[in-house]
Order: sequence, then C-alpha cells, then structure tokens
Amino acid sequence: MNKNIKLSISTIIMFITIIVMFLVSILSRQYYIGIYNNSSSINIVFIINIFILLICTLFNVYLLTNYEYPIKNTIIIIVVAISLYTLINFLFVPVINNSNNSKYYEMTEKLVSYCKNYHCDKYETKNLNEERDFVINKRYIDYNNEEQKIKIHTIYNNKEFTKIKAVIYSSKESYSSYLIKEQLTPYLFNFGIELDELKINQAFEKRDNGVIKLNNQTYEVISIYEDNLLKGFETKIVIILSK
Repeated sequence: MNKNIKLSISTIIMFITIIVMFLVSILSRQYYIGIYNNSSSINIVFIINIFILLICTLFNVYLLTNYEYPIKNTIIIIVVAISLYTLINFLFVPVINNSNNSKYYEMTEKLVSYCKNYHCDKYETKNLNEERDFVINKRYIDYNNEEQKIKIHTIYNNKEFTKIKAVIYSSKESYSSYLIKEQLTPYLFNFGIELDELKINQAFEKRDNGVIKLNNQTYEVISIYEDNLLKGFETKIVIILSK
C-alpha cells in the first residue's frame, strides 16, 4: 500500500532540520521572553516560525512520494529556510527590542533628571510588559515640621507618557491643598501640567466619598485610621496623559 513512499537522504535531512528548527523556536521564544518585554514582536516571530516549519513539513511530505527529487535542490531549500529562520530569530527580535529599549531608556532619563535636581529618597523603574512604571518615593516637611511621604508613579511606553498617579500623605493637623500642590508642581512642570488647588480642597471636603474630576485629572482624599483613630489623610491625584 505504501510502495510509492520511500525514505530518501533528502527526506531524512529535512526531517532532522524541521525537528531542530522546532526546538530552537521553543527555546528562543522562552529565552527572549525572559530578557525582553515586547511580547508582541516575540509572538509574531513565533508565528512566522510555525509558518516556515509548516512549509518545510509539506515539502518533506512531497519528498516522501518523490524520493528521486535531486538532493542538491533539497539542500538549497534547506539552506534558504535556515537562513531565513536565523535572520528572523537571531537578528530581527534583538534589533527590534534593543531599539525599543533605547527609547525606554531615553524616556526614563527624562524622569530621572527630576531626582537629580530635586532630592528623591528612592526611585526605580518597574516593567509592566510593554509599559514601564517609574516610581519616585520622597518626603516633604508639613506645617507642623513633620516628615510626610510622597509616592509618584509615571506610566509610559516606548512612544509616550500615558499616566501619572501621585499619592501624598498628610497629618490630620496640617492638611493643606496649597502644600500638596506645591510638592508636585516641579515634577508636573515637565509635562506642562498644573494642578487645581480648588479641586484638591473639594476632594478634601468630599473625602471618603468619591473623586473630583477636572478634564484629564482626578482628585481623591481618603482618611487613614489607626486603632479606630484618625491618623491622617491620603490624597490621590491621577492624570491621564495619553489621548
């Protein structure tokens, strides 16, 4: 029944090539996922790999029934397939991702410059798949001469800054919308943004009961309790930058 099917040297070579390419596809994908965060480009390359493997498999099926196909032509096809495969996996992915990382680096440096001019206790960049979260932790002195904490999150991709979220802590004795605005003004100046002190006051008056919105900005004040006693307030300001 299978008298027309015969294993030739071409078939064996192509089969081994397909197996090796398949294993390399799996391993390279896992490797790139571990060192890069641009999952879309990695997934696109993986789909292209599967397509190349499918073409090679169909060609190998053809060789099973055409065992007299010239081995020279088979080797040429294998060389072309491996060359294309190597170009896509070991050149395209690193070049694309290194280019993206360079853009991320430039944008991160813009944010780091703030901490070089204004003291930050700590700053770090967190990877959020294809976005970055630049986190600043710092302190300020309130009207009672007490230290209070500030945390600023800036979300961005390799094209634009998309969101800023600031959390400012205040003691119950010295809540000041003016002081809160002043702490964020130097940082937001880089984005051409100015906070509305009136909205901060409105959020304080409406504390624990929702947010105050103004265009692309939202203001919210939450009471902080410790052992059922009011300890202070947490002011959250979110600014959407991308349209």
